[in-house]
Amino acid sequence: VSYAATSEGVSGVDRCVVRDLTLRNGWQGVLIEGSLGSVVEGCRIQTTDHGIWLGMGSDRATLRFNEISQDPYAGASPHMKGWWDNWLAHKVGGFYDRIGIEIRKTIGGHEVHDHLIHDHWDGIEDGGGVGENVGLRVHHNRVFRVADDGLEPNGAEEDARWNNNHIEETCCAFRIKTVRIGPLYAYCNLFIDNGEDYRCFVPHYPGKVYVYQNTSTSASSLTYNKVQGIGTPHYFVHNNLFWCERWWSGGDLKPNWHGDHNVFIRRGTRKEWGQTRDLAKELGIDQKSLWLEAADPGFIDFKGKDLRLKDVAR
Repeated sequence: VSYAATSEGVSGVDRCVVRDLTLRNGWQGVLIEGSLGSVVEGCRIQTTDHGIWLGMGSDRATLRFNEISQDPYAGASPHMKGWWDNWLAHKVGGFYDRIGIEIRKTIGGHEVHDHLIHDHWDGIEDGGGVGENVGLRVHHNRVFRVADDGLEPNGAEEDARWNNNHIEETCCAFRIKTVRIGPLYAYCNLFIDNGEDYRCFVPHYPGKVYVYQNTSTSASSLTYNKVQGIGTPHYFVHNNLFWCERWWSGGDLKPNWHGDHNVFIRRGTRKEWGQTRDLAKELGIDQKSLWLEAADPGFIDFKGKDLRLKDVAR
C-alpha cells in the first residue's frame, strides 16, 4: 500500500498496529500521539520529512524492523563530493532537521530497535524535559549514510539506553546533547567511517552519562563542541576501544569527564596523538588506560567493515 502526500496517524487510540506498509511523500510517515502500546513494524518509509514521529502522550510504543530513507538524497555521506556544501545549504539556507525517527515529549517506555535508516539527514533523536521519554531503549539499529547525526539523545534521558547500534558514514555518529538528568547509558555501539563518533555538545545540565564497551574508529576518541560552563563532570568513559589519531579534539573547555580502562590504539602519524595523551595525563584522565602505538586494532576485516575482533589463540 502506498500513500502520497499523507501519513499514517494514530491519535487517541491504544494498541494499534501499523505493519508492512509503504509510506511516501508525507510530513511524517507515521505519527503516534496519545496512544498506549502501539506498534510500527515492517514498513518501508520513503521521502518523508520525519519517518516515524512519537509525539505527546505516546506511551510504551514499539518501533521495529522498519526501513526509513529520504532517498534519493544526494550528498548525505561525508565521503561524497559536495557533502559540506549540501550541509551548509540545508543548515544555513534551508529548513529544520529532518529525522528518521523522532521522539518528542512522550511519556516513555519505548522500544526502538532493528531499523535500517539510510540516506537521510538525521537518524534517531529524542527530546523532552524532566519526566518525558523515560526508560527509552534504542538498540540494534543500523544508521548508514546520513548527512548530520546518527543518534542524538537530546532530552532528560532518564534511564535511557542506546546500545548495540551500528553507525556508519555520518557527520557525527553519536551526539550527546544537553542531557538534563540521566542516566544515559551508551554501550556496545559500533562506529565506522564517521566524521566523528562521540561528540559532547552544549551540556548545560549536570546529567549523568555512561559511555562504555563501544568500538570507535574516528580521528578523535571524543570531541567537545560548544562545551562551556560546568563541562561534562558527570560523564564516565570506560572500557572502550578507540582506534584514533588523538585522544580529544575541541577548544571550548578542557576535558573534565572521568575516563579509565580504555584502549587507545594509534592510527596514523599526527602529532596530536602525543599532545593529547600528555593532556590526558595532565588532567588525570585515562591513567589506567592502554596507549598502544604500531599495533593492530584486531578487527577481522576493517576494509570490509567487519569490526568483530579476531580470535587470537593463546
